[in-house]
Amino acid sequence: IALPTALKLLPQYIEKTVTRVKILPVVKAKVQLEGNLGTGTPKVLIAYESGPFDYTLPIGKLRKLTAVGTFTNQANPALPVGDANSQITGSRVKGYFESIPLEGSIVVKDFKTIKTVIESSLTADPASLNALLDPGRYQVKSGSISVGFRYQGDLLSYYDKTTNRPTGKLAGKIVMQNVAFSYLPQNVNLSRI
Repeated sequence: IALPTALKLLPQYIEKTVTRVKILPVVKAKVQLEGNLGTGTPKVLIAYESGPFDYTLPIGKLRKLTAVGTFTNQANPALPVGDANSQITGSRVKGYFESIPLEGSIVVKDFKTIKTVIESSLTADPASLNALLDPGRYQVKSGSISVGFRYQGDLLSYYDKTTNRPTGKLAGKIVMQNVAFSYLPQNVNLSRI
């Protein structure tokens, strides 16, 4: 089912929030409802698998992403069903950042004051790095670069264009292994980085 159609099954506030994020792929979903007909809000549990989709970030484009995960409106069984106790989890998110393979997860909690945690890792080889660089200036010859990060903050306004910084907490690491590259205009060659 196309996600905009599927969202009609969820509370209007959640439908509006997901629509504002602008990630609207085709999804396969298994829906489980628990409750009494006609009274109160039922407990909802959805297991989903998305088709591929693209998403543009201020620093580049996420391509051919797919996600497998769940939605529930009662993440904490000790609390009542509702937006504040809702959670979407993407436990297996895969795709590409531009041409670099990407894997990660995402958790969006509390649809009243949306809280997001994104964890991701990517590993770039020389071919994928060269696709991102100006070929007249740089050439990566060997090695690999791995990036791992964790973002915790607002999903809808995660980047401040005026300060050129994320709005939430961002932590991570970059590991370079045996990288060799050339800076072509000055004929500078570096190796074993």
